[in-house]
Amino acid sequence: MVCTQVESLATSVVLSERSVLVAVCHMVDWLRWPMPANVSQWIVLFIRHLAGSHKYSILMEIAELKVMQVSRLPLRCCIYSMM
Repeated sequence: MVCTQVESLATSVVLSERSVLVAVCHMVDWLRWPMPANVSQWIVLFIRHLAGSHKYSILMEIAELKVMQVSRLPLRCCIYSMM
């Protein structure tokens, strides 16, 4: 269910780039919560669908806005996204 919703958001031609960017940024912010269950997997899925939909400008903005935050996360968050 979540996978379908993530795909719909990422590939939507109706939503503005700004709305998609805000959604992804909120998901990255959730990684700072004590128990971010599955959030890292949702983010990876979202990013894959954005790339598949050729929404590179959104991906660049996410990278610019969130690279410092993600680089400061504990290693456990990154490990889960690789599984």
